[in-house]
Amino acid sequence: MTTYSPSAPESVPATEASDVQATIVPCPIVAAVKARAKALKKLRKHENKRFFFSWCACLHALGFSF
Repeated sequence: MTTYSPSAPESVPATEASDVQATIVPCPIVAAVKARAKALKKLRKHENKRFFFSWCACLHALGFSF
């Protein structure tokens, strides 16, 4: 029976790995689309709150009218 001795995997020295810097540059078009979507979402949220609070004010006024 033969024995198999696994060899150690080759490792990359730290100096070579630190030379390569991975920089992620965000796409300006994607950033603009995300900013616009966020602004629209915020606008809808505030509009829904405004309608809700005006509805509550109407009910409050009706309650005091009787």
